[in-house]
Amino acid sequence: MKREVFSDIPGVVLMKFMDEYRADLLLINYTHRTYHRMLENAGGKLRQAINVGSVGKPKDGDPRASYTILTIENGHLSVEQRRVAYDIKHTQQAILKSKIPDLYANPLIKA
Repeated sequence: MKREVFSDIPGVVLMKFMDEYRADLLLINYTHRTYHRMLENAGGKLRQAINVGSVGKPKDGDPRASYTILTIENGHLSVEQRRVAYDIKHTQQAILKSKIPDLYANPLIKA
């Protein structure tokens, strides 16, 4: 799927995406806002939409890296979203010294 799926997207729209792909689980990235949404269709079936995390360009005000751990046990999916601090200044300096365009250094703190 080639579209941004932000945390405030209506549940009915997410359900349409999931119907289109016949999916009960939708893993999302790129939006720089970690989230986990439980959705229930008209038949009572639960579906989940999970933005798995990002490093840099935080759009929720938290500059730490975020990631998601998915665990499946006995057919049950558990979702744990975590944050971890990293040396942002060091990373910015490394970007500025590299061939990566400088414009990628500042958004590590704030989008």
